Amino acid sequence: MRYFLLILLLAGGYYGWNYYQTDLLPRHEEIKAMEMEPYPELDAAQMRFDELAELHEQQAARLQSAIQRKEEAVRKYWDGQMEKADKAAAVSKTPRAASGTPQARTAEDRIARLLQQYDRRAADVEELQSKLNTTKQQLSAAQARLQEQIRQVETRLDIDRIQRAEASNTKSREFKVTENRQELLKLQTSLPQELERITRKGEAMIREQTEAWEKAKRELSLFQNKVDRQIASIRDTMNSPLAEEYDDTAILAEDPEFQAMIAPFDRAVSHEESLTMRTEANVEEQAKVVHNLQRIRDGSIEEDRSRLKQEEQIFFTAATVIGAVLLVSLLLSFTRRK
Repeated sequence: MRYFLLILLLAGGYYGWNYYQTDLLPRHEEIKAMEMEPYPELDAAQMRFDELAELHEQQAARLQSAIQRKEEAVRKYWDGQMEKADKAAAVSKTPRAASGTPQARTAEDRIARLLQQYDRRAADVEELQSKLNTTKQQLSAAQARLQEQIRQVETRLDIDRIQRAEASNTKSREFKVTENRQELLKLQTSLPQELERITRKGEAMIREQTEAWEKAKRELSLFQNKVDRQIASIRDTMNSPLAEEYDDTAILAEDPEFQAMIAPFDRAVSHEESLTMRTEANVEEQAKVVHNLQRIRDGSIEEDRSRLKQEEQIFFTAATVIGAVLLVSLLLSFTRRK
């Protein structure tokens, strides 16, 4: 009998090792290869995203150029008006009214408001990332705790089976059944279900929080570009004391000649702004497409990896249990023989 058990132990070890080498390890390599192999749909979507992002940057540059042309026209017109006023004052020998004071403080306030808006959005992104990391940590901790409980229950069931077998096969009273088998079987059934439920719920929360975080990051990046353009425009305006007075100067606001001159520039800026908003929307939409394709690919790979991990856990647990049972039985057979 002991030789039979020894043969079973050696054969089980050999076939288990062979199964691990010929089945489990190659599947690990297949998953690594899947991560490295090209994904045509994702590559095409990423290429399209890069094209749209480049178009958006070009359109943003055209918008900035239109704004600068408008500001230059305002400065030239203001210079002309001041020159006319100087000539009129020289002819009449009366000093012309002093021009309005620069609105640097107003411009600084606008820049401060833009930076505050950006800081709030950046803080929201950091908060979303922190929530996502916390959810991942909580899910990992819950999974580890339940997996450890499952392993403990399996071990206790193995001990219970050995105790029951020894109690029925020997006349000695040293072998006693110490476990409540019904409770262990209930735990064996309920714990994997609880693990699956928590994993499913946690992964759903992680997906939702990841989507919200990545969307907020994309929006923050686009908003940052918008803020940079607006701040650059405001600072260009601050560098010209003449242009600073454009918004608050009653002379320009009520001058029909100025309104007729500036109207084409206003229309050009409005047109470029509408195109910029359109290209920005296209970039956001394509970013969603890229994100969805990436999530589909990663989800497929992660599903295969999770399935392989479960099979490995089952394999190692079964190998450990069977090996322990055979080894204990073999040792007991030698003990009885003596």
